[in-house]
Amino acid sequence: MLIVQTILVFSLLFIRGTYSEVVPCNHNTPVCKCTATDPTDVCEFRLDIEMLQTFTRYVVDATGDSRGTAGRVWNYNDAGNLQPQGSEGPCGVDIPLGDNRCTDPFTVDGYTFRSFIAVNGRIPGPTLIVTEGQLVKVNVINRLASESVSVHWHGMHQRNSNWMDGVEHVTQCGIPPGASFTYIFKAEQYGTHWYHSHSGAQRTDGLFGALIVKEKDDKLKEKLLEEVKELMDFRITSYEDSPEQHTLILLDWQKSSSLDLFTQIHSTIRYFDIDQASEVSGSGADRLYSSDGAEIGPVPYWSGLINGRGRHNSVDYIKSSLSEFKVTAGKTYRFRLIGAQSLYAYRFSIDGHKLIIIATDGQYINPKANNVGSGSGMKKDIVVDYIIIHSGERYDFLLQTKNENEMNKEFMMRAVILSNTMEERGSAEAILNYNQQSIESNQYQAIAMRSQMSYRDICTSTDKCEALNCPFQNFPVSFNIDCIHIHDLESLTDYPGELPDVATSDNSRLFFNFGFEGTRQTSTINGRNLKLPSASLAQLEASELTDIRDNEYCKDEKNENDEKKCDRDNTNEVISQDCYCTHVVDAEADRPYELVISAVGPNPTQRTNFLFAHPVHLHGHYFHVVDIQFGTTDLVTGRLIAGNSDIDCGGDTLCVRPRWKPGKDYSTRTGVTGRVSSKAPLKDTLLIPAGGYAVVYFKTDNPGWWFLHCHIEVHQLEGMGVIINEGGFKTPPPGGMYKCGDFPLATDQFISATAVTPLPTSEPTGTSATSPNTNSGGGGGGCFPPDAVVRTRNGPLLMKDVEIGMELLAVSSNHKLVYSPVILMLDVDDIKLANYTIIESSGNHKLTLTPNHLVHASKTNDISSSVPIFASQVKKGDKIFVAKSPDVIEAVEVFSTSSKVIKGAYAPLTREGTVVVNDVVASCYAVVNDHQFAHATFGPLRYFYDTFHTSLHSKQKQGIAWYPSILHDYAGIAERIQNVSRRCTDRCVALNCPFKEFPEAINIDCMHITDLQLLTDYPEDLPTIATDNSKRLFFNFGFEGTRRTSSVNGRNLKLPSASLAQLEPNKLTDIENNEYCMDPTNNEDANTNKCDRNNEVEVISSDCHCTHVVDAEADSSIELVLSATGSKEQRNNYAFAHPIHLHGHYFHVVEIAFGEYDNNGTLIAGNDTIDCGDSYLCVRPRWKTNKDYSTRTGMTRVSSKAPLKDTLLIPAGGYAVVYFKTDNPGWWFLHCHIEVHQLEGMGVIINEGGMKTTPPDGMYKCGNFSLTIDEFKGIISNDTSALTPVPTLIILLLLVLLSL
Repeated sequence: MLIVQTILVFSLLFIRGTYSEVVPCNHNTPVCKCTATDPTDVCEFRLDIEMLQTFTRYVVDATGDSRGTAGRVWNYNDAGNLQPQGSEGPCGVDIPLGDNRCTDPFTVDGYTFRSFIAVNGRIPGPTLIVTEGQLVKVNVINRLASESVSVHWHGMHQRNSNWMDGVEHVTQCGIPPGASFTYIFKAEQYGTHWYHSHSGAQRTDGLFGALIVKEKDDKLKEKLLEEVKELMDFRITSYEDSPEQHTLILLDWQKSSSLDLFTQIHSTIRYFDIDQASEVSGSGADRLYSSDGAEIGPVPYWSGLINGRGRHNSVDYIKSSLSEFKVTAGKTYRFRLIGAQSLYAYRFSIDGHKLIIIATDGQYINPKANNVGSGSGMKKDIVVDYIIIHSGERYDFLLQTKNENEMNKEFMMRAVILSNTMEERGSAEAILNYNQQSIESNQYQAIAMRSQMSYRDICTSTDKCEALNCPFQNFPVSFNIDCIHIHDLESLTDYPGELPDVATSDNSRLFFNFGFEGTRQTSTINGRNLKLPSASLAQLEASELTDIRDNEYCKDEKNENDEKKCDRDNTNEVISQDCYCTHVVDAEADRPYELVISAVGPNPTQRTNFLFAHPVHLHGHYFHVVDIQFGTTDLVTGRLIAGNSDIDCGGDTLCVRPRWKPGKDYSTRTGVTGRVSSKAPLKDTLLIPAGGYAVVYFKTDNPGWWFLHCHIEVHQLEGMGVIINEGGFKTPPPGGMYKCGDFPLATDQFISATAVTPLPTSEPTGTSATSPNTNSGGGGGGCFPPDAVVRTRNGPLLMKDVEIGMELLAVSSNHKLVYSPVILMLDVDDIKLANYTIIESSGNHKLTLTPNHLVHASKTNDISSSVPIFASQVKKGDKIFVAKSPDVIEAVEVFSTSSKVIKGAYAPLTREGTVVVNDVVASCYAVVNDHQFAHATFGPLRYFYDTFHTSLHSKQKQGIAWYPSILHDYAGIAERIQNVSRRCTDRCVALNCPFKEFPEAINIDCMHITDLQLLTDYPEDLPTIATDNSKRLFFNFGFEGTRRTSSVNGRNLKLPSASLAQLEPNKLTDIENNEYCMDPTNNEDANTNKCDRNNEVEVISSDCHCTHVVDAEADSSIELVLSATGSKEQRNNYAFAHPIHLHGHYFHVVEIAFGEYDNNGTLIAGNDTIDCGDSYLCVRPRWKTNKDYSTRTGMTRVSSKAPLKDTLLIPAGGYAVVYFKTDNPGWWFLHCHIEVHQLEGMGVIINEGGMKTTPPDGMYKCGNFSLTIDEFKGIISNDTSALTPVPTLIILLLLVLLSL
């Protein structure tokens, strides 16, 4: 019986094992909360990283994912309501806002139209909530087109798992586009934390979100309440803690992407807030400064967001969407505040409320009666009006709401930048709402005005305000604000671990000075500009690490041999090669360190190199903050007069080897000996004041490579970081974590590696053709929408019904209204979406035209004083001119301009060049400063320019020579066309037209690639003509259904998660089974309707968003049929010409065929030679019966003179037949060379058979990285038994017990 009981007990223990909860986390879940609360449980999440566009709603498919492939632009109308732009596409008014079938539009600040990085389809990413002690597993999928990513779990110490810290090129390789990476870490640090990218400038473009670790029990909460109930003016006995409702993330939003911003302000390059180079003037935008005179930003403040929402200063409240936080009167709530900013610190407050500070960086502090004021002995409750929060910091506060009888029910929450005044020059806003109902945007203005009081009314000399975490010693006296600094705080409880010893010698000290490098002002630490290592240090073997140490590390970090190392002003060098290096500092294991972090310079009065406060973050640790010291400050004005002089910088120009001056070390100055105070506050991110320093302590009990850096993103990117190599046993990374790094290859190594490769396809010996007289393009550049109205002699007419020869109302050169014939339609497109400018004026006149086309405008009412300007340049108050009748022109005033995306574009050219559209005088054509037509894509117009460039140049007005000036120099349309160029009297010839022929009136003949011949016969064995489908490959390049996603044979290419050319057979099999398109595109037995869909439900079918690989047999002649066609009814899916490139080969071009055109040269149907095998998409193209190339031509072998190409234009509605021989084994990419099409999935990988040579040793692999919980546990515990499957253990146990 005892044995049975024992078996039962042990069996239950093992069966319980580890519970793992897969938390729903997708585009419809702004909060992903793990409901499991046992500390031994596992919480699993998934984060999708993708690039999206603001002011756009995206389709969400059945899985809750979007992938940013289909949607519609939305914008605010004058009433403050969001409305879709255009009448076509998904996510219109038929799907209400808030419906889970589409995302809501990302209105951010109500103004900025730009791309951003989304996490699970939102900005910020979803809030992840777990419980202290749990294992957290996060699968991060990189869907960006061209950037690798990594994710840092800010606040998690990653004990024994340094390689999960998420710093690219320090602890891991970046996750390549299309790949995934599984992070696993133990949530040991409770409190308010966050996650963000640690690759490039992605963090402040949107790749961040909150990570909340709730305490596993209520002991700390109970201790906190004991202190809180003693606070004066408050009666708090409990509080609500709902992080899913009351977590705020602050971001200073930028006008353009962060990487663009960094490029513009790198070193001393100044930022210019312009869009055109012609507007460059002066020395750039003004820099901003705080009240102490320190710089707070090298670029003008743009706007601020709280939880992804805000309001640009130029936008009316009604056209914004602010985040809202609901509370109930008479209660107390815990709020969590996270600083995700790129540049600016914020002064956060809530109108009409005090903030009771209870935690910082996840660690509790005592809100009751702390010593404030550096030994003053004054005790003060940490109840403040303002929290000053910097990038990377977190603060938790209690908010006691007002009673029911208070009149105001809504209050503004404000985050204001620290300018040199207290006025709100830049802010982020949200609303504290006491009501159950949500607040409409038409109420924002009233709330802001009602709840806002001047700080002078709130903060008075008799009742001063309190601000926590000032970046300077004090505010100006006139501000009436007292500062509480971080070292004034006390931890809520005594530190539970062994306290660090106070350092008495430099052996236990590390000094890091954050400053700017000489005249170049490059961000540095100790005069060294960090160059990230070429490979991830945490993954390197000893020999590899030695190589990087010898070749990339900064030399002589301690300056023992050269006191002036890196001490320079960079007059001649931009960055010294010796001091632009991988800055690594060793720290011995298991010992306390005094970390002195400063922002000072050798000469305290020369403030240029240190006049900036830096929020500094240490990975892998908390540190005890024991002291913060400031420079010399004017106590009245608050201005920084000089930097602190306690530190000897060890250099004349830069602070290259900082150390204490005699008698100035922390222990000697303060008399503190023994151990650090048990109540010293714990932080992982700390503000270092300009001209000052901080002293903090930590113990090296977590071996790894830990990054210490400024959390201002541009400073970190520019090199303000250092890697601390913390000694002790570093846990080796899991198997399968791919390495990255430099890949050198010697010539002889390459020759050896490729020695067994068959000879490559021979290059052509030459080509010949008639030299074209000009280049020719297709289409136009838009102009007017299809529903615009023109006037004819017989009355009004829709633009889409205009034909050549019709007479339209226009304006002559002497400013009279006339009827002028249409001589050319230079753009007729019913399909494409175009951006239009809408100009509205008095008298209810509205003109809609594309931005780079023209409208008569003037500052007066006289049309003779008007000049043609681009629609995009029209401003409110300008005068434009309308036809009141066929005889009368009148000036009207513009009162608004806006933009909208509309389907279709028409561009009629009249003899006069002008046209009256919606009664407004306008024109489609112009020549701009660089002598390029606004309709640059329409080739024939260049003939006009070639002939008339002299007269054009002389007639320029405000940078534009108007097209009518050409036409009025010549009489008669026939003469004008004839005189375009005397070279065309015998007709011109254009090579490589994307259509069969030009309209007859243009006098241009087309020569196609198939009209060319090789200069000499092809020297190698010619391909044989295919007679059956076994030697044919068909690829149709089109757009996937209603979503218009680029595809090949209806399949949208998802790049493989790893480089196919480098994979071993077992890895290749894994990708083939899990990532390949399951239905081969040329399989005779395949389901003919596979991938034939219009995507009404799915954004991208998961079956057909796949790695599209097609096998090609070795040493064969392959007929490659490349088409852009489909059914006549679905012309939208192929109405585009595609330049197709095949890697690894030339191909013989034997045929190009076109679709069906009408008399005006408009494509009306695709070529019918190919059977698309479907009713909607061309998912399995093949020849129709007896239509194959062999049957039609009778050819048996390719012509020896057939031209060779590697990139060929496939005409819209047509196809090309080309041949190549599979004599070059490999993985070869075939794709459209229009980049947006290729990125969107218009490609296929040809797996060419034969022996593929093995890549050289040292070529680093990439790919997905996944890790099981058991594997992770085994690694971090260094106990291989943890990897033994539980059932095996149970069986072994049973056998042992039974044997007893």
